[in-house]
Amino acid sequence: FNSIGEEAALSLVSIFKEKDRMQSVGLASCDLGVDGAKAVADYVSVSGSLTSIGEGGLDLRGNLFREEGWGAIISAVCGSTTSQIASIDASGQDIGPAGAKLIAEALRTSFNASLTSLSTAFNNISGDGAVVPPTGTGVTEVEATIAGTK
Repeated sequence: FNSIGEEAALSLVSIFKEKDRMQSVGLASCDLGVDGAKAVADYVSVSGSLTSIGEGGLDLRGNLFREEGWGAIISAVCGSTTSQIASIDASGQDIGPAGAKLIAEALRTSFNASLTSLSTAFNNISGDGAVVPPTGTGVTEVEATIAGTK
């Protein structure tokens, strides 16, 4: 975890996007908000070098993305034919039913052939907000948590 802040983190994201060589990027707890998530979404939509979002890949834990931000990031991955991201760990990121619906729609319309695993465990997803992998998307594993308990 670091405390470089949103402005510095976004500068790094811009450079990473330009160079597209990074396989592991630690941006955990950088105070990135929804605008930061949108910049990250722009980066992951064109990156061919990243293979995962979560620990060991593009580590975004502990930021302030909430539903709209995570929806943008997952939509960017799902909407990309360039992305090589196979797994996304969005567990414990304060995603509720509205965010789960954004994620489900992104999965339903996904073009990404690489994405096979998505974790939304330990969020506030319940009932109609549960994330279920739509048939034919290539996503074979979705781990969701009902009402924040696994």
